Amino acid sequence: MQEIYILCERLKRFLREAEKVATVARDRSSLSLVKGLKIGAESSLKPVISTRSRHVHEYRFQSDELRDLETLVLLTKGGKMRSLRWVRKTQYLKALRKWHEQLQKNNKATLDLCVRIFEETTKIIKRHEPAPGPVVRS
Repeated sequence: MQEIYILCERLKRFLREAEKVATVARDRSSLSLVKGLKIGAESSLKPVISTRSRHVHEYRFQSDELRDLETLVLLTKGGKMRSLRWVRKTQYLKALRKWHEQLQKNNKATLDLCVRIFEETTKIIKRHEPAPGPVVRS
């Protein structure tokens, strides 16, 4: 979550630079595109960033499922409920699969977002790149 927050801040800074290029060039369509990309980036990453904000001062991220699994570990590690270790293992594998799939989806969506932003802003920057000056040789 921390890395997504940092990525979002860097994307915002990058888009501000692209916005400056478009502003100097007085390119309204590029300005409109950059503003749309800013809104898209912020709205796409907002759920992760808001979760990060809530959990930044806590020991780690928790969900009901992970909290239940933690309780099951405590109950089955020692004491009279050792016979239920198979339940713990089953729940652990289920949670592991779920979170692995979720992280893969999140990573793909984040990558797709970054690729789109970089493709679109590269077009803007290239379009308004200053013409190369004469080569001075000494």
